[in-house]
Order: sequence, then C-alpha cells, then structure tokens
Amino acid sequence: MDNCAAYRYSIQLYLDGELEDFDRREFLAHLEDCAVCRQEKEELRHLSSRIRRARPAIAAPSALGDRLLCRMSPRVRQAVAPWRGGIRRRCKHQPGVHP
Repeated sequence: MDNCAAYRYSIQLYLDGELEDFDRREFLAHLEDCAVCRQEKEELRHLSSRIRRARPAIAAPSALGDRLLCRMSPRVRQAVAPWRGGIRRRCKHQPGVHP
C-alpha cells in the first residue's frame, strides 16, 4: 500500500505491546491488506526474538542502578528516574553526591 510509511513506526511498537487499543486495531486492519508490512513485521519479530535470546542472562545488581542514578545531576536524575522512590535517601549515603 502507498501509506505504509505511516505504519512502519507502529510495527515495533506492536511487537513490544506498546500500541494503544485504537492504534493496535488500526494497525492490524492495515496488516490484513498489506503483504509488505506483514513481511516487515515478521522480519522484525524474528530479529527481536534473536536479540532477546542473545542478551546476557545475568542481571546487574540493583545497587549498581542506585549508584549510577546518584551520580547523575539532580536535574537529570529527576527527569529519568521519577519512578525510583526514595532516591534522595539512597543518594545521601553516596560519597561526593548531593541529592
């Protein structure tokens, strides 16, 4: 179809489960009629699957995340970690860091 460019960004969002209901239904309706986008979706699904299998199975310790967040400037820390409750409390125990 000639409007595939509008749906290309939606493919990865769909595969990651991040499309809202309306957008998801619209995207799926487009896929029914568009072999090009169906093929691209399958290729990206396969690639995403390979990437997930290839990543290390070892998770970084949660303390590492806290240390990295504490070393960020307060402005950046506020922007990237609002979900990290109690970050001020954890950062005040880090040397050289001012929460």
